[in-house]
Amino acid sequence: MPLNGVRTAFLTLTAVNPSRAGHMSLYPAGASNPTASVVNFAAGETRANSILARLGTSGKVTVYSPVETDIVVSVGFQTMVHNHHRVSTQPAALSKAEGQRFAL
Repeated sequence: MPLNGVRTAFLTLTAVNPSRAGHMSLYPAGASNPTASVVNFAAGETRANSILARLGTSGKVTVYSPVETDIVVSVGFQTMVHNHHRVSTQPAALSKAEGQRFAL
């Protein structure tokens, strides 16, 4: 994903096979963990939600879950190429995160 001039990204955050009911939050890297969640899930459930996320000054976001779960993040962004819009997506997978924060 290009970093110049990008302040937001369209993200889909997915919890896969969580060990118990819980939630995930997503926020600009370097910011405080918000009190609102992006995805709520039950044990063993695969659950996704999309968000237009503000990026931190480093161009990254932080994903946090207090519950052990596999996490998939799909990143979409839009750029201008020769006066045409191009939309791209990139998946990233994080595995078995419990109480850890990951910057993407």
